[in-house]
Amino acid sequence: MDNNESILFLYGTSRFKNNAYSFRLDKFKDYFSMNNYRVKSIYLNDSAFPVPSLFQPLNLPFFLKELRKSDLIHAGNTPCAYLCKISQKATEKKFVYDVHGNLIQENLLNYNKYNILDIYNMYQAKIMESIARFSNYFITCSAPLKSYYVNLGVEPHNIEIIRNGVDLNTFKPIKCDSTNEEFIVTYAGGFQKWQGIDNLIDAMKLINKNNIKFKIIGFTSKDQLLKKKLYSEFGESVCLIDSLKREELIRQLNASDLLIIPRNKHPAIEYAFPTKFAEYISIGKPVLVTNVDETAEFVKKYNCGFVCDPNPRSIAEVIIAANNVSEKNLNKMGQNGRKLAEIEFDQNFINERYLNFVSRILDEAI
Repeated sequence: MDNNESILFLYGTSRFKNNAYSFRLDKFKDYFSMNNYRVKSIYLNDSAFPVPSLFQPLNLPFFLKELRKSDLIHAGNTPCAYLCKISQKATEKKFVYDVHGNLIQENLLNYNKYNILDIYNMYQAKIMESIARFSNYFITCSAPLKSYYVNLGVEPHNIEIIRNGVDLNTFKPIKCDSTNEEFIVTYAGGFQKWQGIDNLIDAMKLINKNNIKFKIIGFTSKDQLLKKKLYSEFGESVCLIDSLKREELIRQLNASDLLIIPRNKHPAIEYAFPTKFAEYISIGKPVLVTNVDETAEFVKKYNCGFVCDPNPRSIAEVIIAANNVSEKNLNKMGQNGRKLAEIEFDQNFINERYLNFVSRILDEAI
């Protein structure tokens, strides 16, 4: 295929920041380039006025020309969509709002009404969300998030569900030589409040079976106090590992028996979709998720693990029950998870789905 369409990817981060958000946009951008679209990038956090997000439109004179040259703009998060909408009369360009969650609800997770910064961030989130909701098109990371925008009055035809994908050639089952009789439960990721790490810690306190061991991966320099606290409390019953390179992370996941996402119930969580879910199931190990978001529906439908309530006692009970499941049935759950990854979360499938959505948008504009 040969075409002259150009897609401008507007990132809400710096080009030097490596995270799941940037990875998602990078994969989209690479795929469009492979399919002969002209692609460009702008990173708002590398601009003259990176913060606060509410004042990022001050950067418009610096990249207005690039915005006008594009056939379609991919607005990578709420601040990007807010910027695109308020500058639309100047750019005369339609754009796709890539919605990762609900910014207002995310701010409520840690909101302190006596903290000036929290008050400002909430005020900022409400303004940007109220403007971004009038975007031309939307892609959402989950079905509940699509329903949220449909209920706000957005035409379903203008919203596509594009979840975070996974590279199945990288995240895959590998053989791990081990004669260990222990049942290893692993969490890998960050320690922000919405991750539910407190749920896991409190569940660990309720489990006194000697053969159940825990592995927690992802500690950075700012998490060392938590790491010391966990070692002091649990000793050798928990393996505490700093953030790993991808190859070693995959090896550690494969050396586990159960992979866990212990998130709490909250509207911000309901609308989001954890990137780690696709990575976990790609490994071919059973997963344990709390019944707070769309992952629970996938686990039930594909029988690829366990679902529990979002509290320590329920998590502990299900971990103990999983320890008593036969190795054959655990392996079958892992295989089901891998099949789910191949059906729904293959990065190539995700990319193609978004490409088809963009192609339809551009065809409608002709």
